[in-house]
Amino acid sequence: MTPPPLIDWAKGQPRGDTTRRELLERYVELVLQGQEVFAFLERNRAAMDSMAHGKERMARFRGRLDQLVDLIAGPQAPLRERTRAAAAIFAVGGTCMFYYQTAGNPAELRSIAVEIATDLTS
Repeated sequence: MTPPPLIDWAKGQPRGDTTRRELLERYVELVLQGQEVFAFLERNRAAMDSMAHGKERMARFRGRLDQLVDLIAGPQAPLRERTRAAAAIFAVGGTCMFYYQTAGNPAELRSIAVEIATDLTS
């Protein structure tokens, strides 16, 4: 299975603060663009989980999460740094899903989400 374009892009970039921030910015943008899909999946979670496809999707998600953590924190990073990277990813997803309908200004929500994720990973 080929990795998503974001992961492919990040693998080709030099490691460092600039790349980490750009990766987080791109991830926030993807999360914000996928709000309708996330809402559908959440509303139909029980049906999705009971299907073999849902279980396969969760396994793919775990693999992609591991890759994003590696790209943000580094593959040999200590547990603390890896946990901070995972927390940043979850914070972006949860925050965007929770506030997307009420934020009023998607650009402001994006900026805040990137700022918080960057703070967690700096």
